[in-house]
Amino acid sequence: MIGSCCGSTPAHTAKIAAVLRGDKPPPDIEPLPAAVPLDVIR
Repeated sequence: MIGSCCGSTPAHTAKIAAVLRGDKPPPDIEPLPAAVPLDVIR
């Protein structure tokens, strides 16, 4: 199951699937801290 809480295009879902299969590397993004107030990420 792939989550897409904000909606997801077919291209986005395909990218996630490719990363999970190991076909592509995961994106280089900085993870959010463990506790983030919702107003920060909206």
